[in-house]
Amino acid sequence: MQIDTIPLVILVLCPLAWAWAYFRWVHPHRGLGTSTVVLMTLLAVTFVGGFGGAFVWWFPELGVFGWQLPLLASRLLSGAGLAFALISLAALRSPTPARVHLALIWLAVYLWPLALAAPIAHLDRFDFAQALVPAFFAVVAIMTGAATWFLLRRPWRLPAAGPQTATVRAAPVPAAWLTIVGSVFLVWAALLFATDKGFSDAIWIWPGDLLTTRLIATMLLTLSVGALLARSDADLAGLMLGAITLYGLTAVAAILVHGAMGRPFKIVYCVVFGIAAIGSIGLLIARRRERLRSMPAPA
Repeated sequence: MQIDTIPLVILVLCPLAWAWAYFRWVHPHRGLGTSTVVLMTLLAVTFVGGFGGAFVWWFPELGVFGWQLPLLASRLLSGAGLAFALISLAALRSPTPARVHLALIWLAVYLWPLALAAPIAHLDRFDFAQALVPAFFAVVAIMTGAATWFLLRRPWRLPAAGPQTATVRAAPVPAAWLTIVGSVFLVWAALLFATDKGFSDAIWIWPGDLLTTRLIATMLLTLSVGALLARSDADLAGLMLGAITLYGLTAVAAILVHGAMGRPFKIVYCVVFGIAAIGSIGLLIARRRERLRSMPAPA
């Protein structure tokens, strides 16, 4: 398949993926009212966009977007897409109030800084002659407004709560781990969002490119807020451990590939994301073993 045919294939596959997601997770809830249908649609769009975007962002040479990003930053966004796909999928498959709230928080925290910063400080980076650019701004505006409205008004009706929706406190170790990771990512996000060049080139790795720096900062902020909110809920803690793992492993892979291509090796990013991913994997394995031990023995 030639490289210039891939965007056309993506344009064909995206509607098919969206149709599948709609009939799988949105259509069954149509009896719960318009607000619920719109909510589930928002989550389904996030899932399809995150999962599909992970592929597109990993291969920025496809030219799908209306602006150029550094290769490493684009591949870090690939990890963000996978993490968003996980969180939205969890809310679609089991739409408990806590999972839906977490997914909406993710959208609002990620989109609001970009929705404000892009038109105020970065419009020169976008070529509005390309049809995808106005469409991108329209989608961001719609999703930002929808996520905020759902968070503030909470108008939806979810399926009747079952025993699985009861809140169980997270164990002390995962809670502490999420607090540490969330705090580190919060400080890191604030540093990157404030400026593109600071006291260390190991942290500010895109000097002169504030838009790219802020794109990465917003994902760190999203992971931070999610981790700090989820630390007291066992179910949400498990989701956040999975999201941190996906983002961390993708980031490490991107950095290793970047170095293998003869480009500068970003050791601080590799170490921090690697530790975050490895620690989260270990806690997920321990969580799985604990569940297996607590299962009743077969008769």
